[in-house]
Amino acid sequence: MMRRIVSENIPPEQIPNQEGDLFKVIRLWNQEFPIHYGYYEQCDRENPAVDPMPIYPNFLSQPRHTEQGMPFVTKMQDICHYYSGREGPFNECGDCGYYLHGDELMGLCTCPMNRKPEIKEDAPVGSKAYPNGPMEPTPLNGGLEL
Repeated sequence: MMRRIVSENIPPEQIPNQEGDLFKVIRLWNQEFPIHYGYYEQCDRENPAVDPMPIYPNFLSQPRHTEQGMPFVTKMQDICHYYSGREGPFNECGDCGYYLHGDELMGLCTCPMNRKPEIKEDAPVGSKAYPNGPMEPTPLNGGLEL
């Protein structure tokens, strides 16, 4: 997104970022993730004292996986049932022993229980090959052998 600046006296590094501007593109494990500026909460958008911030993907609502079936996660994502790390009041994926650091706040969950099960197109919904129905994301796969 291109912005037109009215004043020519403002150095480019001092121009405030606008919602929707591209912050960066993160490339991890043969996939690209554009990171744009925005707001996590509507109240932040309405507050003139809060500037847009980089918005990282929500892999819980829109899961992405590597070719090997490992799920992408953000460092600050809530922990799952297989969390393997130091217990504390504010645990997140980045604290887990299964977290494989990628770039800044993104990485992979290497826990075998969270890998995407192999999907067979002719498998009936609810079978072991397709336990969660078509395109239904889940971080847990019910203990299936992967």
